[in-house]
Amino acid sequence: MRWQAFLAAGLACAAMTGCMHDPAYVGDGFQPINVNDGVVRTTRSQKPDAESTKSNPTKSLLDMPPERPGDPNLAHVCATIRAVVNGKVILNEEVRAACYSRIKQISVETVSATERSAKQKEILLNALEVLVEWELLNQDIELRSKSPQMKKFLEKMTEAADKDFDRTLKGLKANLSLKTDDEIQDWLQQQGLSIEGLRKQKRKQMIAEEYMRQMVMPFVDRIGHQEIVEYYLSHPEEFQLTESVQWQDLMIDAGQYQSRKEARQVAEQLVKRLQGKEDFLKLAELYDPRGFQFTRGEGEGKKRGQIRPREAEALLFTLRDGQAAVVEMPNGFHVVRMVKHTMPGRMPLDNKLQSQIRDRLRNEAGLREQRQFMNRLKSRATIVYSNIVQ
Repeated sequence: MRWQAFLAAGLACAAMTGCMHDPAYVGDGFQPINVNDGVVRTTRSQKPDAESTKSNPTKSLLDMPPERPGDPNLAHVCATIRAVVNGKVILNEEVRAACYSRIKQISVETVSATERSAKQKEILLNALEVLVEWELLNQDIELRSKSPQMKKFLEKMTEAADKDFDRTLKGLKANLSLKTDDEIQDWLQQQGLSIEGLRKQKRKQMIAEEYMRQMVMPFVDRIGHQEIVEYYLSHPEEFQLTESVQWQDLMIDAGQYQSRKEARQVAEQLVKRLQGKEDFLKLAELYDPRGFQFTRGEGEGKKRGQIRPREAEALLFTLRDGQAAVVEMPNGFHVVRMVKHTMPGRMPLDNKLQSQIRDRLRNEAGLREQRQFMNRLKSRATIVYSNIVQ
């Protein structure tokens, strides 16, 4: 599903970006249809193409303005149609509104005109497909709308969508220093948008998303402990651990003591104090203040070949959690303490890993059911797309 890329309409971007220059709009090759030009346009439908095309085809809804679709002599088209879904139109304004933020972002990117054109085409076509899916879901809801439960659902979601939209509109006004709805309407018209169109789109979006969520949740909720264990056992390669260490380090500089022997004794005493559960960080700050400023007592490296100093590696990988030891160096002694020694093998199926597997399986089940449900709706629908010039 491509919804996540188009959850916020152009209004949200405008609220964030303020008075940036308008997008360098290239489009996707869509050409508005003039009902008087007599040109046959290419359409794409879910149904098979007819075997032949007559020279003077009957005009479809795509060829007529939505205000007066029955008047073939109307010279000026007030709105252009991008697609018709079971007789319901999707306008060009709606498509631009759905992806206004992404189009605006591309307009400021340092890409060539050719790249910008290709990106805009991809964005616009994806946005159109998302709107088609929202329309199909809203139509499916409409078929069920006679039930009291569905009527209540529609009322609740419409109210929530309107409140969300009003908050966004208020933020946009403040961002642009506009006071009235007329001022914001004028500004939106300059972007090819409208308050009414954006509000309608927000309603469709929220209703479609919540409806889809309710349709797939029964399948998602089926994921239980048995499915988690089965996945864990059947995918051992995903849960392998490599040996690693998390450790602490402080340096006893022999040059700071009267003799090397005295420095060693201090290091060995620190090991005993650490074994007695004293706070390593406090000891490191006291006995190795210069090093502590940079490392905060954290040892460098986690896997073999990464440990610094190298002389500490062999000893470190023999220590268990909580153990401490002394590593002798030419200039003094490192006191090291093992925080966590992770041994190689399979991850234990603890609560944390079970939660991660459950989230993954639930997400996969949700996406799978979404695709299947949407494919069923599309297979029963008549979807006609307006002409796209390649």
